[in-house]
Amino acid sequence: MSQLLRCNKNQIERVEFNSLSEIPGWIDAHPREMSCRDSETYPSTLRWDRNTNYDAALEIVKRGGLWEEGGKALKEATLKMADLKVQGRVPALDNDVCGFMPDVPAFLSGDPCSMWNDSESEVEQSPIITVGVSLGQSASVSSGQAFNYGAAVMSVVDELENKGVRVELWGCYANSSISGGSDFRVLLKAADEHWSPNSVAFALCHSAMNRRIMFRVVESFGRLARFAVTCGRGYDLYGEFDIWFHYLLGSESDWSSDPESAMKYVSGLAQGQLDNRKEAA
Repeated sequence: MSQLLRCNKNQIERVEFNSLSEIPGWIDAHPREMSCRDSETYPSTLRWDRNTNYDAALEIVKRGGLWEEGGKALKEATLKMADLKVQGRVPALDNDVCGFMPDVPAFLSGDPCSMWNDSESEVEQSPIITVGVSLGQSASVSSGQAFNYGAAVMSVVDELENKGVRVELWGCYANSSISGGSDFRVLLKAADEHWSPNSVAFALCHSAMNRRIMFRVVESFGRLARFAVTCGRGYDLYGEFDIWFHYLLGSESDWSSDPESAMKYVSGLAQGQLDNRKEAA
């Protein structure tokens, strides 16, 4: 559902999608309100969108964002995850003098606590960690840089899941300009959902997610005319997630141009925020 928020006295349009596959239907229900058509008319190149035009990108999103090529880009991430277990309460059954169902063996043995009753027990659980990832990048960022960054983020999520952490993963297109901005979020993985790198690879690693799909979403907001010209500048959502991976700038080519350097940088971002989370607990 769409709602208006305020950020630095500018209107920020907030929309949340429960999955990638919801986006095409939302686009159909929200016709383009502005003359800008960069999502469809900007020329496709390897550097801009990996030679993926709007129609091709939309087809991938309709299939839930499955992109096996991107899913194969996982690398090994090393994170220190000590003492992340948390105590939680889960439903349980206990014997009691009254309850909703008899415990026949207990009754036959003369035990006064011969009924099953609802209760709760305290158990050690894996925590839920929320991860937010900016789906945007500046125009000077190449598709290769975007791929390296997204693959490193995906590898960090893979490491968290392998260590038993339940990750709730959000892709965020948060941008602002003088005339307003947007805060579009899509749930890429629920905390209790099976982890599948292939299903999030397009959103995280493919620049067409930003330059075709998210551009098209923005084009449905005519009142943000000036914003539409450049699709704004990214703003960060630190504090709204346990781990936030920021908007990618072209000036960050020193690490994003190389897969190994991107992995080192992204792992450091994640580790720092995990350490802060542990200190605050």
